[in-house]
Amino acid sequence: MSRRGRTIAAAVLAAAMAGGQLVSCGGPAAEDTARSFLKRWQEGRGRAAGELTTAKPAAVADQFDRAFAELGAGRPRLRLDSVQEDDGKATVTFRATLRLGPLDVNWSYRGRFTLREDDGGRWRVAWAPSVVHPALEKGDNLRLNRQFATRAPILAR
Repeated sequence: MSRRGRTIAAAVLAAAMAGGQLVSCGGPAAEDTARSFLKRWQEGRGRAAGELTTAKPAAVADQFDRAFAELGAGRPRLRLDSVQEDDGKATVTFRATLRLGPLDVNWSYRGRFTLREDDGGRWRVAWAPSVVHPALEKGDNLRLNRQFATRAPILAR
């Protein structure tokens, strides 16, 4: 390889390395933040999950505790389904499964939340009660209600 060729190769390598460093200077990717948030939530570490949100960590932990308290459920099993990024915003979909103790059954639902990139390039969960369950609004909790069907009429003797 000629001296000029080595110089160009060195310049390209240096630029590639600098580019890689610039990319790594920002925060984790949106998918990494989504996975970390769901993992912390699943492990019952609400305050730690809250550190990845736009809200105060204690408020997030409290919402997790209150939302599921009346269900008699253990920790949810959470599975990331998708992350769709678009211009500093990402939509995350996931599946939650909880074991409802009083009924001894599994209950699953699909959830969704938004991630926003902050000024430092870090992704944060845009906190709202609907992150926990799509039907929740401020002050809401989930509650287990048993409803028995009305007995059908007897048609034969």
